[in-house]
Parts: sequence; structure tokens; C-alpha cells
Amino acid sequence: MRNAFFNSLIKAAKLNKKLFLISVDQPTGFDSELKEGLGKRFLIEPISEANIIGMASGLAANGFIPIVFNHATFNSRRCYEQILLDSALQKRKIILVSMGAGLATSHLGPTHTSTDDIALMRLIPGMNIFNPCNSIEVSKIFPKLISSKSPCYLRLSKYGIPRYGTEINKSFFLNYSTNKLIHIKKSKLKSKFLFISTGIMTPLAMQALETFTEKSQINLFHAPTINSLNDSCLVAFLRNATHLFVAEEHRTHGGFASALIDFITDNHMDISLPKIIKLGLPNNDFIHQYGDQESVLKTFGLDSEGIQKKLKKHI
Repeated sequence: MRNAFFNSLIKAAKLNKKLFLISVDQPTGFDSELKEGLGKRFLIEPISEANIIGMASGLAANGFIPIVFNHATFNSRRCYEQILLDSALQKRKIILVSMGAGLATSHLGPTHTSTDDIALMRLIPGMNIFNPCNSIEVSKIFPKLISSKSPCYLRLSKYGIPRYGTEINKSFFLNYSTNKLIHIKKSKLKSKFLFISTGIMTPLAMQALETFTEKSQINLFHAPTINSLNDSCLVAFLRNATHLFVAEEHRTHGGFASALIDFITDNHMDISLPKIIKLGLPNNDFIHQYGDQESVLKTFGLDSEGIQKKLKKHI
């Protein structure tokens, strides 16, 4: 995902002289290409997140499109007040590119497990939150980041080392829109079971559902962003659903599932909520488990086998 973002940025920077990248003491893997493409518009700054957000706000005020590249925990919690006040309140667009989101760097312990960043960004008025499922989607999201008038938060998580889950076919991204859900798996029958996932949980959900027959009547959707909840097709499927499964690599409260429930109750009071089953990380505790992303996902039943077990309890 990181590589896809920087490849897109390097191409765009040759034409768009307003792009400005600040890497906060993080290796990009593309330093030489970025220096060639952006020149003085590429800075590597030490660990001083609050100051850097203030600097990015100043760049935005002067017509630049500042991109702050940092680890997700430090690109959200550590400089939260500055994002809220210097960027959003002042209507100065900053693009926050946050690597290592979710459990991607859980081998570094609780300080590096970013399991509350979606919840934090949801509280900022006007913030666009993007949560891609793979590198293809990152490339598709990139133009939206540049054209958006509001601040953006791009959540990048590892996609498995070794890779796990089922790769989403490229065809699903041909007519891509961040404002619409992507219908990944369709039931030919009238569906009572609706599964909506976001981020890297979508490939895992896809793998989990491969063992279910058509009689299971499960529709799987991928949500590229919190904004995609405005999709009209979601409302149509909710009317028929008796069970709604929501999967995210985030705490079960405050993140995508909460956004989905808020959307339904705020905008569609005529819809009776189906039974909602949240598949996510514990809400009332820190993640103390050390290990690679795959092993910690398995610990909390968020690998494909764990998802299958939770589905079978209700189907």
C-alpha cells in the first residue's frame, strides 16, 4: 500500500507543483525518486508531530497541498489538537498518510497498535477517512486525496506478510468511486445476511465466505471510506437484512461499525435495525499481544477461520 501511494505521488508531482511531502522521520523507500520529483518540496523532519502539522497548515494557507507521512499512531493521537484546530477549523487542507494502521506493527507493542484512529478522525468536522483494502485501491483513492477540499486521512495497513485473505479482483475497481460501496460477493437469492467490511478485513471476509454456499444468502460489500455510507444501495439491502455483520481492524466502538449505525439511525428512521454483529478489536482494553499482524488477528478471531466461526453461529 505504501509503495502504491508513493508511486502515485511521484507521477503526480511532476505535473502538480503544489504537492508538498513531509516525512516525519519515517523511511519512504523512495527518497531518491521523491527528491527528483518534488525537489525542495520533499522534507524529512524529526519527531515533532505537533509542530509539523502547524507547518503543514502554513503551507496550505499559501496554496500548497501538504502531505504528512507518518506512523498511524503518531499521525492521529500525538498531534490531534493541531489537526483539529490548525487544519480542520481553519479550513486548511492537509493530507495525513498513516502507515502501519491497525495491527500492522503489533510486534512493536501497544504504543504502535493504531486501533482508535478512525474513531478520532470521525470526531473532526469535514475529515475524509479512506480505508483501502489493497494497493490497487490506494492508487484509485489518490486522485480523490488531491482534489478534495477538506482534510484527508489515508489509513494504510499491511496486506499480509506472508499474504493472507483472498485478493479482490481488479474488475471491482474499474468504475471506482469512494462514495459507493463495492459489491464484492453477490447472493443470487434474496439476502437476509449482509456483510460489510473495510480495509484489510475485506480480503479476509472474502476468504471466509468462500466456504459458504449460495443458500447462505450472504452479500459482501467493501466500504472504501466512511463517506461511502451514503450509498443508496445500502439502504435497499438493509431493508431485507435480518443480520448485519460489520468487520474492521479497529475497536468495535467509535469506528466503522459505529459510523454505520449512526448513519442508519440518523437518516433512515423507517428502517428497523437488523441484528448487528461487530467483528473488531476489544473496545475496553489495550492490545497487549505482541506478534505479526496475522497472528494477532487470529488471536481476536479476525482471521478468515475466526470470521467463519462467527458467521456459523448465526447462519
